[in-house]
Amino acid sequence: MIILEIRLNGELLYKVGGSDLTRSSILINAWGFLGEDSKDLNIAQASIEAFGATATKTHSGEVRKWKRKPLRINDEIQIHLVESTEINPPIDVQPLGCHDSEFEHAQFKHAKELYFRLKDKYENMG
Repeated sequence: MIILEIRLNGELLYKVGGSDLTRSSILINAWGFLGEDSKDLNIAQASIEAFGATATKTHSGEVRKWKRKPLRINDEIQIHLVESTEINPPIDVQPLGCHDSEFEHAQFKHAKELYFRLKDKYENMG
């Protein structure tokens, strides 16, 4: 099978794959105060995480998630597309279309922050 082999600073982070996967993804994300003109007041942060999805003619599918890892300045990430039967098991498996509580909590925190930041500006506009 085709897998994604991810290394962080030369050390193997995980091997993402599965014999029934139809999609594999790596998300590298940076957010917060990223530059001198940034209006975001949060401390800059970054992370990497991996996802996979399954779907077949007889099964509606599921989303698999591998552990999120924080990143630091000067971290080096290597992603290799390889053929292998060796994978790391995911830390979470959910039915397709279902969000885990960590994702929902992050969405909630973002919505709350956005609400309080924009509340005074738009509350009396009707």
